[in-house]
Amino acid sequence: MNNSIQYFLENGIPGLEKIKKDFFTNPVYFDEYVENVKNIVLDFGCHIISEALEECNTLLEESMKRRIHWQIKDRSQKKIMSPVGMLSFTRTRFKNKETKETAYLLDRVLGLGVHARMSDGVKAAILEEAVQTSYEKAGRESCPISANLNENYTKSEYFRRFIK
Repeated sequence: MNNSIQYFLENGIPGLEKIKKDFFTNPVYFDEYVENVKNIVLDFGCHIISEALEECNTLLEESMKRRIHWQIKDRSQKKIMSPVGMLSFTRTRFKNKETKETAYLLDRVLGLGVHARMSDGVKAAILEEAVQTSYEKAGRESCPISANLNENYTKSEYFRRFIK
């Protein structure tokens, strides 16, 4: 985590100071200010998580229990999309001494598929968005005349309330 903290000190804090200065200069752009702060914090989160994954990989490499059955074959970079952003980390491929099978043990520990490019959290968010978009579309199509709708509710909200 020390590398992530160093990264934030060198990049995050100066970035936050710059966007705060810009905001104080022109506070009309409040939403842009909030979005910029969010992006810096998410970037910091990605660095923390990536560093933690590399520490897990190092623990696997140094494990005495692992050494009984697996030997180190090589290392490679892995990128995976997560709900906080793109994670990039080094992982080690191991070779089983008995079966000669090769595997990325870190991927197994994390529950990642062989060629996974996104985490389960991202997949869930995509499905949730697809469901919500479908509700919205169904709401629009089932109630094309909006004159009778309460102005405080969208058609999709009426539809969701109706099916509950």
